[in-house]
Amino acid sequence: MIWQQAALSFLVWLLYGTLMRRRSGDLRIRLRETRRKTKVLLGSVGLIGGAILLLGGLWQIAALGGIGPSGLTIWAWVGVTLLGLVFVHLQVLGAAAMITLIQESETAHLNGASDTRRSSDESSERPE
Repeated sequence: MIWQQAALSFLVWLLYGTLMRRRSGDLRIRLRETRRKTKVLLGSVGLIGGAILLLGGLWQIAALGGIGPSGLTIWAWVGVTLLGLVFVHLQVLGAAAMITLIQESETAHLNGASDTRRSSDESSERPE
């Protein structure tokens, strides 16, 4: 029975991820207006904190007896599904924050990769 419960929870997570994917453009637009430090914090907490929260929550559910002989208890199944939804949400938020950070640093860089200008030190040393 645990495989059926896991498959249904996984389906819910995929559907929520698809919904979040469609809304990620709006999320990135809002994140562009936030400060750089806030984006770094959101990205780190979203990506790393989400994983810690998920693993800690799953451990807590198992420690409280949420796994029975026939699979997850009802409360544990709901808890696992909710933990997965929070994890997906934090991963999307963290990834969007990191993407806007990368885009911000790329657009702020004025010189292109093929810039062949010499620095003033190099131009003053000419071979004779």
